[in-house]
Amino acid sequence: MAFHLLLSTRDTTRFKVADGKPKPDILLRELSIDNLDLKLERDSFAISLQTSLKLDSLGIKRKNSVQWKLQRAVLHSEDAIFKNVVEDFDLKYKSLDYDSRDSALVVGGFEMIPRLSPEEFAEKYPYRKVQPNLYVKTTTLSGIDLGLANNGLFAKKLTLDSCDFRIYQDLRKERPEVRKPLPSEMIAKIPVSVEIDSVVINQGNLHYKHKGKTEESGLANLDV
Repeated sequence: MAFHLLLSTRDTTRFKVADGKPKPDILLRELSIDNLDLKLERDSFAISLQTSLKLDSLGIKRKNSVQWKLQRAVLHSEDAIFKNVVEDFDLKYKSLDYDSRDSALVVGGFEMIPRLSPEEFAEKYPYRKVQPNLYVKTTTLSGIDLGLANNGLFAKKLTLDSCDFRIYQDLRKERPEVRKPLPSEMIAKIPVSVEIDSVVINQGNLHYKHKGKTEESGLANLDV
């Protein structure tokens, strides 16, 4: 692993505004991390990945709230595993690449894998009916506006290529006594703004299977 850091609190010439007054309180002129092998384990979850990161001219202003401005960011990561970070699921990806000059984030081989079998899922969650299993060969978030990153995530298009989405639903379970929030309500409560103009799915496969109150099971497949 190689680590390089160049920090300045005075040289703010690259971030002057029209009146010539310097904006940031801190200027991180250059940060470079090469081939960092990151591993973290705590309680029931674990994170493992290899990553490289380069930041060019990161200005930070601390008045009232933290605001930042970045000249360029380049990120590469591979072979990432997030075990049980989402309870009873493992998240993985083969590669992740981002370059602010291209305004695009590309993730290869993303997986969301259940840690429980359908039988274990049914026993652990009396009221939860749906267990997803997801694989996306390539995920591309394009047209990312880094200039608005202080206000949230703003991008032009999210593209999912070769997506395999498997859903298991247990119809034997009764509805919970306490009302659960709808997906739209949960999205509305996300603490940061997220705005993506369009979502495109190329070669998507949906596999649906359910266990009913009778001995028979249902099965459906849909290609889009």
